[in-house]
Amino acid sequence: MRRLGIHDRDIERSELDNRHAFREAQYAMLQAWRLRLGAHRATTEAICRVLKDMDLNACVEQLQEALH
Repeated sequence: MRRLGIHDRDIERSELDNRHAFREAQYAMLQAWRLRLGAHRATTEAICRVLKDMDLNACVEQLQEALH
């Protein structure tokens, strides 16, 4: 999330608000990212680029398969 530029305070808030629901916390973090950047810049391609930079190519493939 930090590599997408999400601020630590947004990450912490999402984790605290969703202590027992990790997926909900992740969703909240992505929502914060989308709101900050706007829909035209917060794209799947941006997420895939970060995942590739992190050598998480399998995650990229899973994401692309889920979207098609």
